[in-house]
Amino acid sequence: MRRVLGVAAAILLVLIPAGAFAQGGVTSIPSRIEFRDVLRGGEASRSLTVINDTAQPREVEIVVAGDGGDWITLTRPDGTPLPEGYVSAAGEEISLQVLATVPDSAPNGVAEATIEVTFIAPRIEGVVNVDLALGIPVTMDVTGDQRLEAAFLEFIAFDTEVGLPLRMTVLTLNSGNVTFNPFIDIRVFRAVAGEDGSVEAGEEVASSLERGDSIRPGQRRTTIITFPTDDLTPGVYVVEASVDFGGLDLGTRRSVAEIAQRGTLTRAGVIRSMEVVGGTVFGGVTRVEVVFANTGQIEARAVFVGEVSRDGELVEVVQSLQRLVFAGENDTIEVFIETPVAGEYTLVGKVNFEGTETEENTLSFTVADPSVVSEGGNSLPLVIGAGVAGAGVLAMAAWFILRRRSRKVAPVRSDHDSPASTTDSTG
Repeated sequence: MRRVLGVAAAILLVLIPAGAFAQGGVTSIPSRIEFRDVLRGGEASRSLTVINDTAQPREVEIVVAGDGGDWITLTRPDGTPLPEGYVSAAGEEISLQVLATVPDSAPNGVAEATIEVTFIAPRIEGVVNVDLALGIPVTMDVTGDQRLEAAFLEFIAFDTEVGLPLRMTVLTLNSGNVTFNPFIDIRVFRAVAGEDGSVEAGEEVASSLERGDSIRPGQRRTTIITFPTDDLTPGVYVVEASVDFGGLDLGTRRSVAEIAQRGTLTRAGVIRSMEVVGGTVFGGVTRVEVVFANTGQIEARAVFVGEVSRDGELVEVVQSLQRLVFAGENDTIEVFIETPVAGEYTLVGKVNFEGTETEENTLSFTVADPSVVSEGGNSLPLVIGAGVAGAGVLAMAAWFILRRRSRKVAPVRSDHDSPASTTDSTG
């Protein structure tokens, strides 16, 4: 919800052309979004990055306008919504997924929409508060002709221990215009040495046919598959994955994995960093990102636990959601801290994983009351070109504000309808 202009504060909205990257401004990558050959009654997705290239945290508001605006949904890349009232940190790059859902009744042809992203300046009494906005054009070329096209990009099988799951990742790209579910044929072989010393597939010891999660047009999806190892003996194995889409053979890829005796592979991990993201939030919730590195030899299910103090007094115990982190990889764990009042906050915590834990790490931050203006706080400069140029900017701002009054806020969608765990990215 937009704030009401106060008597002692001035608010100005400045439009920045999408893709125009300038110091002290905001930008988007790409500067426009095109959906080509979107199937009527189907879906397609694209990636979008918006950047707060200012020197201060700003609340982000996203509105979709235009005849095709009702077809557009925006989420984060993992399908979760961007929280309402999200505050972006200075310099933060916000990754989004733009999903176009075309109704069955849509005619062939081009539909248009505009994604309007506003970075709202902190409201400080006695200063000119400048909001910066981007207008990102969206075009959708609607067709009734199906086009099946996909690629099998990568397959990895990870080392594990007897009795623990053999975990595999299958990366697929849907470059057509039809949403599909790939079928993945997994075959496990004992490894043997080839004549040239290479690892070859020997006796087949297990197999499985898996139905992958649905993949929208334009989307890359990593599907995680687990395979039981209780009936397998320690050793090195060759694992094959073949991917099929509606009779279209996407080929076969191989990976080598070791299944070791239980307790053989080391468990180790460290916290690489802890930082506040999006700025501290007075009277709300402050988000902290903890980067955990799995430095061991086997996957780990990681949970951050910690204690929060304000002005030296314990006020909250926090715990994150569990994250699966593969060996040798880093993952970001989100922690949400209630910051209802101003003060000096300290977070002390560690990551627990598979019965092991990291060393404690400490993060301190200050939450300020925005109604208290610090000395010199009203010296924020505002430079608008005089004459015709200045009048043009003000006219554009007024036009933009009037248009936004009748626009709808971008809807959000979270995809939790598939049985397997996935991570997504779009092209």
